[in-house]
Amino acid sequence: MIIIALLCPTLSSLAQRVDIITTTSGNIYEGYISKQVVGGDITIVSSRTSISVSTKDADVELSRVRKRMLGDLPQEYAAYFPLLSDESEVKTATVIVTDKSGTIEYPKSVILEEGTVCRFVSFSTQPFNVKISDIWLSTKVPYNFSSESGIYDQISLNNGDDIDGQMLSEDLVSRVIRFRRKFDGSIISFSKDDVLSLRCKQVNPENDIWTQIPYCDRICKTDGTVLEGVIRAKRFGKKIEFQVIGTYDEMVTIPVKDIERYEKYPNGRYSLPILDLDEGEEASNLYVNGESYSTSPLVHEKDKYKVKREVDSLKINLMSGSRTVFRYKARSRTSSLRVAKAKLQKEHWFSQSNVLIKDNGTKFYPVFKERDVASQNFDINFQENDNNYMQFDLSFDTSGVYVIFIEGSNECIAVNVRP
Repeated sequence: MIIIALLCPTLSSLAQRVDIITTTSGNIYEGYISKQVVGGDITIVSSRTSISVSTKDADVELSRVRKRMLGDLPQEYAAYFPLLSDESEVKTATVIVTDKSGTIEYPKSVILEEGTVCRFVSFSTQPFNVKISDIWLSTKVPYNFSSESGIYDQISLNNGDDIDGQMLSEDLVSRVIRFRRKFDGSIISFSKDDVLSLRCKQVNPENDIWTQIPYCDRICKTDGTVLEGVIRAKRFGKKIEFQVIGTYDEMVTIPVKDIERYEKYPNGRYSLPILDLDEGEEASNLYVNGESYSTSPLVHEKDKYKVKREVDSLKINLMSGSRTVFRYKARSRTSSLRVAKAKLQKEHWFSQSNVLIKDNGTKFYPVFKERDVASQNFDINFQENDNNYMQFDLSFDTSGVYVIFIEGSNECIAVNVRP
């Protein structure tokens, strides 16, 4: 998922997006799966929904249409128009789609394309029923492994290996699972047939599990029994281990054949993990995984932007696929955070000694253009903005030099991502 600019979300709105469902038609639902019938369809409560509708197959009506300046909209709207200025006008509306399955309204929508295909993004929170046969990919918002609290997954393979990390996605067609290692953040893939079980583990076993999970599970059994708690382990196709909410947090084993459906609901006791700095440490304008760094100057030269720090002197070196937590000085709650993959500009470096001018070699500086901001291969997860520091974590799928900056600022974060 590519995010170029971000609205600073509340903790509750951030917690609503842990599941991302992509259908075979390209529609994307970001929220949490509230219900799944065994062998049947799912219901996802989506707080950001990207839809493409062919006007040949459905009637599309726009109501409450408004033309608004992009700068007047929340930054999560602006993320879909990375090449437009704040003064540009965009269309917002409630989109009403009617097809053979019925009528659905999508309030708080921004229109991306009109014509034979209507593309839009809805920012209203509402449930959607999605057929299992229509799902192409199921992914998860990445965990922050740098936190001292929270949960992670432990996957057990048929060959006896246990791997800590997070199950990122499952391709329902190819049955390929992508898993991120907790140890180094690397991404590995394997067939679902190679998986024996998946367990939910606590970063700190001493912490209360009920403050560490964003959602509670509800298991509805075929005999009418309903249990509430958290699924601690799954043996695919066979059984689950379930921790029941109660005085003694009873743990029970339930055969999959006895389960009619799974449900989830937001956990009111959940505490969002935040990487905190000790009081008095916030003198720097940048922290990476809690360690202080200096930002780099960013200058605008004609049609491109240049980082005035040579590549060989970049202090922040990351591994491809690793998750990194940044704490960056922000100007306001609606600062627009942007990321670009840079190219390397070669410059000769000369020095003068008395009357002699020596060619001391070549230096390389990161440069990028506006179009380089729009087409990137990275994933960013915003955590907080306290009107002073912006905190977020992100990872890059491909190697190279990347530039992270707040639009309008002359400072940036230049990172070297290695394979």
